[in-house]
Amino acid sequence: MDQRARDIIKIGDNLFNKKSRIDSLWQEIALNFYPERADFTAKRNDGEEFADHLFSSYPVLARRELANVLSSYLYSRSQKRFSIHVTNEELDKSDYERKYLEYLTDIQWRAMYDAPAQWARTAKESAHDFASFGNAVIKYGLNGVGDGLLFRNYHLRDNAWTENSEGKIDCNHRNWNPTARQLAGNFPKTISNNVKKASTKEPEKEFECRHVVMPSRLYDYKSPTGRKYPFISLYVEKESETVLEEVGLNYFCYLIPRWQTVSGSPFGTSMATAIVLPDGRTTQ
Repeated sequence: MDQRARDIIKIGDNLFNKKSRIDSLWQEIALNFYPERADFTAKRNDGEEFADHLFSSYPVLARRELANVLSSYLYSRSQKRFSIHVTNEELDKSDYERKYLEYLTDIQWRAMYDAPAQWARTAKESAHDFASFGNAVIKYGLNGVGDGLLFRNYHLRDNAWTENSEGKIDCNHRNWNPTARQLAGNFPKTISNNVKKASTKEPEKEFECRHVVMPSRLYDYKSPTGRKYPFISLYVEKESETVLEEVGLNYFCYLIPRWQTVSGSPFGTSMATAIVLPDGRTTQ
């Protein structure tokens, strides 16, 4: 790994250390309102009874109903929730151009709601994170073979993001623990020797990795063709310090909706759970 990648990993480590306090708050919220997600600061094993500490189901049911309303609005197939427009009002309202824009809208709608794109699943999972914690992390882009879209929701615990001077999120660090089989499938040419060995003998062994998306000026990225990109996507295998992939992006591939924000913090707050957390504790 070159020094640039090492510096970026150190920056991410510092961000995760600073974020530990908000993770503790989200753990407390999850214990009272979203016990299935209460693994910010504690490990939850599959098959473990996640709600055995609760005395009342009301706070969990209230959160669930709010999130279900949000998710049904986001991924409902019965009504299109978006339409493509252009800034030129005359073109936007012209009959011929309007028909063409509606044609593009139909293509976009079909691509998003195609089952392999997983938009319905991602919207539902993100709505529950948003309702509970006031934040959600969605990654979007092309799938592995590049013949369709793919949406994924990621745990807030595994992400640390920052804002630019305009208050927009333009940098995200995501911890990722893929198996050797997954790494070999995604990065067959750049994986370390340890992963290569594990992919044949222990294909389900996990390795600590990190995905970082940031403005390319922070990484001084130079593409093989000399083309300049506004963002850089960097995948790193942490233990062996192996750069799995570094490519330029024309867009920031993480969508991070935030509910109530306050100046000075890149994190949102859920107005549904923050104010009633004392009531949730009292109920339990």
